[in-house]
Amino acid sequence: MTFIRLFTLLAVVLSAAWFGSSPSWEPFGALVAAVGALLIEEHRLLQGLQTSTPSARSGLPADKALLEMFLVDFPADGALQYFASNSSANPFPQSYLSELHTMARRWTAADREFLTPSLEASKRRLIEAVFELHDYIGIHTFNDGPELQSISAYWPIEKQLASIEHIDVTAQAVFSQYQEFVRLARRVLLPIAGAA
Repeated sequence: MTFIRLFTLLAVVLSAAWFGSSPSWEPFGALVAAVGALLIEEHRLLQGLQTSTPSARSGLPADKALLEMFLVDFPADGALQYFASNSSANPFPQSYLSELHTMARRWTAADREFLTPSLEASKRRLIEAVFELHDYIGIHTFNDGPELQSISAYWPIEKQLASIEHIDVTAQAVFSQYQEFVRLARRVLLPIAGAA
C-alpha cells in the first residue's frame, strides 16, 4: 500500500467523521474531495498493475510454435478424423486407437500448455473429450483379426447399434471441437495483417 493511498484513506475517514459530527457544506466538500482523490489513486494503481503484468500477446511466439507442434502431432487427417468420418460398424486399425491415446497423453504435459488462457482452456477441453472418446472406443471394441478392432459381433444387436451410434456421434462432435480449437488458435495467433 502506498503512502498516498494511506493518506487518502485517512482523509476519507476523517472527513466522513467531520461531516457526521457537523453536517454542513465544508465537511461535505472535504469528504467529496477525499473520495475523489482516493478514486484517482486507485485508478492510477490499477493502471500500473495492468501495464506491469505481461499481456497475452507476449506469449504469442511460444504459442505459435506450440500450435505448429500440435498440428504435427494432431493432424486434421489423423485418427480423430478417421473416427469422425467412418462408421465404427466396420473394423478399424488398432493403431488409430493407440494414436488417439498417445496424442492426448502427450498434450497433457506442462511443456505443451499454451500461454494464452483461452487457447489452453480450449485445448484442455479437447484433450479431455479425446480421452473420453478413446476410453469409450477401447471399452466397446475388441480385437478382430490382425491389427483390427471392431464392435463385438456376439453382443445383442441393440447394444451393437447403440455403441456404434455413440462412437460415431461422439467422434464427430470431438472432431468439430478439434476444428473449433484450430480456428480459435489461428484467430488468436495469426491475426489478419493490418487489423491490430
